[in-house]
Amino acid sequence: MKVCFKCKIEKSLDMFYRHSYMTGGYLNKCIECAKTDIKNNYRVNRRNPAWMEKERARGREKAKRLKYDTKLYRKNNPEKYKAHSKVSNAIRGGKLKRLPCRVCGADRTEAHHFDYSKPLDVYFYCVRHHRRIHKFLTYLEQKKQ
Repeated sequence: MKVCFKCKIEKSLDMFYRHSYMTGGYLNKCIECAKTDIKNNYRVNRRNPAWMEKERARGREKAKRLKYDTKLYRKNNPEKYKAHSKVSNAIRGGKLKRLPCRVCGADRTEAHHFDYSKPLDVYFYCVRHHRRIHKFLTYLEQKKQ
């Protein structure tokens, strides 16, 4: 049982949304109060173009996240997943040292595999340059076809 902070009524846990960041694992307001707040917020802000665009963008981002499901990625790319795991474990275990970006020297780097059959043969790049490499490799693949 839990008390909703909005309506102050004690209700069973199945009347609350799950929320992993909240203490106890549930939102502090009941489902009914949460839905009422959402409706009121929409009614107040629906004529505000900036708010509407922000809401649309949130929807697009959610759709994009659902498209790239982690479990599905792991299932479809077992070799890549194993290589990523081996690099992560080697860095954590001290067998592999994270180096600065090969292009700009930035400290915050990501490991890049040119060949996934050699999981610990990696180059370190900052996010910006890592994305550029992937973009270039995608371009080369498309050009081949």
